Amino acid sequence: MNEEPLSEAQLLQMHWMELYLRLPEGGVVERFSDELECEDRLKKIRWPDGPFCPKCEQSNFGYHEARKIYHCRICLTQFSMTSGTLLHRRRLDLLVYFQLAEEFIEIEAARLKFSRPTGHELKDRYSIAYATAFRLRKYLVEDLSRLQGGILGQCICTQEIEIPPDVDRDTAVYLQWLNDEVEIRRSRSIGTIFKYH
Repeated sequence: MNEEPLSEAQLLQMHWMELYLRLPEGGVVERFSDELECEDRLKKIRWPDGPFCPKCEQSNFGYHEARKIYHCRICLTQFSMTSGTLLHRRRLDLLVYFQLAEEFIEIEAARLKFSRPTGHELKDRYSIAYATAFRLRKYLVEDLSRLQGGILGQCICTQEIEIPPDVDRDTAVYLQWLNDEVEIRRSRSIGTIFKYH
C-alpha cells in the first residue's frame, strides 16, 4: 500500500526537526568555546579540501594573518573565509551567529515561529542598527532553510541522526519518529527557546 506523499509544510517541518536533532548535545556554546574554534569549523565546512580562490578556483594563494585575507597569486583576487556567504562583512562574532542559528533552529523545530526574536530585540541584544538586525533575521532564516541548513546549519549541526532501520526517510512514519525524538530531547535538556523571553 502506497503512502500519501508528504506536503511541503511537512517536509519543511522535517527539515527543522532534523537540524534540531543534529545540534550538539549541551548546545553551541559548549561545543564551540571561542571564536577561533568557530573559524576552524567554518573553514572545514566551507573548504573541506582546503581554501581555494572563488574566482579562478586555484589553491595558489598567500594569507595575511592580521586581516584574515587570502590573496590569490594567479588572478590577484582577495577573499576571506566568509566571502560570498551571509557572514561576509559581518559585524558580530561567529559565535554569536552560531548561537542565533541554534536559537532559530530550536524555535522552528518546536513550531514557535512567533517566538523568533524581532529586529528590535536583536538590535537591543547586540547593539546593532535596526536595519542590520532586520537583515540578519531574514538572512538567518533563508540560510537555515537551505539544504542541510545552509552554511550555518552545517557549521553547528555536528551530530548524526541514528534512524531506526525499520523507518524509511521522507515518510509519515519518519516524520512522527522525528517529532517524538524532538520531544524527548527537549524534555531532557533546557533549551534556549525561552531564555530570551
